[in-house]
Amino acid sequence: MILFEKRKKLRYTYGNSSWEEIVLDQSTANSALLTEILDLGEQMLLRGAEVGRVEDTITRILRAQGASRVDVFTITSSIVVTAHWPEGPVTQTRRISGIQYDMTALTRLNALSRDICSGRCAPDSIRRKLDEIAHGETYGFPLTVLFYGLASLVFSLFFGGSLLDGMISAGVGMLLRLMMRVLDRLQVPGVASTLLCAVIGGFFAHGLSHLGVPCAPDKVAIGNIMLLVPGIAMTNAIRDMFTGDTISGLLRFCESLLLSLALAWGFALPSALFL
Repeated sequence: MILFEKRKKLRYTYGNSSWEEIVLDQSTANSALLTEILDLGEQMLLRGAEVGRVEDTITRILRAQGASRVDVFTITSSIVVTAHWPEGPVTQTRRISGIQYDMTALTRLNALSRDICSGRCAPDSIRRKLDEIAHGETYGFPLTVLFYGLASLVFSLFFGGSLLDGMISAGVGMLLRLMMRVLDRLQVPGVASTLLCAVIGGFFAHGLSHLGVPCAPDKVAIGNIMLLVPGIAMTNAIRDMFTGDTISGLLRFCESLLLSLALAWGFALPSALFL
């Protein structure tokens, strides 16, 4: 109570300069902490977490750090947080763009959030751990390219393609992963990136067949189509809507629909040209 009265006197009469310094230092610390927690929430959303999980994580961490009340509003492209501390409320917002699904990184972020809440991770260590997760590659890019090729091969064989169809699909799948890396660094929007990858994949499938290679274009293409299907986005959209986050669910659903249409048009265009 004494601290509150002195803080109140400082706020309205600008009395004791020493108390002014203490309050400002604590307010700055609260703002810096909220920035780091927003970074964690942003990383979770980028890696594929549903909206409800992001909001719950931010709320639990800030309450564990002394906030008496936390208001969080999250959609697929934005996070807004107001945290109420004894020194006063702090509000910050964050624009979200460029989702890159990574379940391993999401698991590490969840573990970090639990460590912060339980006190096993000190506030001054949050930034370092976030940077380790954000900049670390789980498997390395060359191995990821190989996985894309293997997945394309398996999907092509699963849907009735021959071994040659699967091998061609694997080669195209690895090429698409390289393209996705380049398009991501150029910050090409997701719909345009999916459309370009689908067009390139379709041209390879139908072009090789047109040149006389004994392959089935549809069996080659299906292995690559499965790589680009927005399955996680559609799943999260349904989960968000079922948990009451209707706005976020509808936004994710519309995004998934646009990606699906871009995928269909991208593969249909080469098919129509080579008829």
